[in-house]
Amino acid sequence: MKGKLAPERGLFVVRKQPGQILKQWSEVGVPVLAIEFLSPSTAARDRGAKRRIYQGAGVKDDCSWS
Repeated sequence: MKGKLAPERGLFVVRKQPGQILKQWSEVGVPVLAIEFLSPSTAARDRGAKRRIYQGAGVKDDCSWS
């Protein structure tokens, strides 16, 4: 996930080959799991627009915590 539509990341899990070292965001690809830590000022965006961006990019699971 990259470019202008890539949301700021909370915490995410990616798949990589054993021993592979990821050095740039462009090497990450689509996360398997995205976790957002909510604050009152961003909760609506995180649960709405960000979730749709993640789903559209192919993220299989996403979670939100406040």
